[in-house]
Amino acid sequence: MKKIFVFCLLFLLPIVGFSQLVDTLYSVKQELKNATILVDSGYTLKQVISDKQLDFKPGNVLKGAKAYWIRLVVFNAVASEGGFKLNVSPNWNNTLYIYDKQTNRWQSQVSSISTTSNVQEQLGLFSFKVPTGQIDTLYLKANVDVPNLVNDIFKLKFKVMPTSTYREREEYSMLLWFLGLGIISAFFIHNLYIYFSFSDWAIRYYLVIQIGGAFYLTGYLRHFDVFFPMPIYQYSFGHRMYTYDLNLLLEHLGIIAFLYGFVALTRSYLDTKQYLPFQDKLLKYLMWMYILLSFIIMPINVFSFNIEYYTVVYDNIYCMLLILAMLYTCIIAYLRKVKGAGAFLLASLTILVAVLILPINYVFFSKNEEPVFWLPSFVIASQALFFSIALVSRSKLIQDDLRMSELESKQLAFDLREVGYLNKLNELEMQYMNAEIHAEKERNELLQEKLEINQRELASSTLYAVQKNELLRELKNQIKELNRTDRYHQAKHMEEITSL
Repeated sequence: MKKIFVFCLLFLLPIVGFSQLVDTLYSVKQELKNATILVDSGYTLKQVISDKQLDFKPGNVLKGAKAYWIRLVVFNAVASEGGFKLNVSPNWNNTLYIYDKQTNRWQSQVSSISTTSNVQEQLGLFSFKVPTGQIDTLYLKANVDVPNLVNDIFKLKFKVMPTSTYREREEYSMLLWFLGLGIISAFFIHNLYIYFSFSDWAIRYYLVIQIGGAFYLTGYLRHFDVFFPMPIYQYSFGHRMYTYDLNLLLEHLGIIAFLYGFVALTRSYLDTKQYLPFQDKLLKYLMWMYILLSFIIMPINVFSFNIEYYTVVYDNIYCMLLILAMLYTCIIAYLRKVKGAGAFLLASLTILVAVLILPINYVFFSKNEEPVFWLPSFVIASQALFFSIALVSRSKLIQDDLRMSELESKQLAFDLREVGYLNKLNELEMQYMNAEIHAEKERNELLQEKLEINQRELASSTLYAVQKNELLRELKNQIKELNRTDRYHQAKHMEEITSL
């Protein structure tokens, strides 16, 4: 019976005293399509409500004025009394008026950049309640007289969801954040221990990726707002408010760290500098160009004008090119049979495809739409897992290399000992030869001494013989002389004798 009553009521709504169509509120997130718009000319709420001459016109585009009144007529078809959350765009400075039947007074809620904390989802966010099975009228005053205007034609959007659904969405976001950070922290601590066990550049870059991933995930889900208030540095205004705050700054720094670690890990793991010099230069220059452009754009967003509205698409396209360059490098390394390329390609293929989905999803599917909470959480968790598997494979390769190095070291030590033994043997042989030489030298010295003695003896004998010969010659001469003398005396004696 109750269902029949609700059906009849819904059927009769357009003709029961309302000049505009009624939006029915359900238990799911939906967009209200039946708003009517009145250009503001200094009207008060009382005038807007009571003056029947004011012409509210149906439409969803705001153009040509600085402020508008918008009227929404809603019917609550949800059994729950938990209320609803209404998100309004444009969201520069809006005031929602709701009639409180308990106090019989109109209550107002204000959402503007000056009154709302810097959580982008809260700009333009209102709460209201409509009793189940009843109709209520909401009035909204939208002020669009704003600076930093990038588009003066505003498409009016109203998104509504039950408060319970909104809370479930927030709890789901928090759960994904806790799960993502938990997985990152677990693998970070594990690989930090491995890094301290043996310092490897690849593991260091893996740790940089995890830090960047944690910053990106926290910023994407806007949980930096939970820890401390987020100052808005600059803003621009199009269909909605585009703010650049500390949350976005830290998110961008996380993206830079993530991509830098990813590129550096690829270059280090595959040793592209040695095996793939062209791909190494390609990745290096693409990465440094991205860092340079980011550090040019971020100060502009902080200190001058929020150009995020213009650059975010190109930023995502550049990230796509960088990811494709890494995928190309991994495939080339595998085809050229670079050591460890197979395991790294297997691990990084899933990660690169998952990471590639993020900019593709933003550029082609969900720009300016609700964020897909599970996607970055899945990407961050999967990269932590698969890269950890790749690092385990690399650790095994390193251990195998260490074992080979250990065997080579042992072989080298054995060779060195063998060389030492050979050196000792050579030394002994040299000592033996030196002893032989010394003995031979001594023998030569003895022979030399004998020779000298013999020479002296020979010289002495020769001198003796010479002296003897000289004496003999002298003696002969003396004998001859004596003989002559004797012959002379004999002759004289003979003469004397003869004379006698």
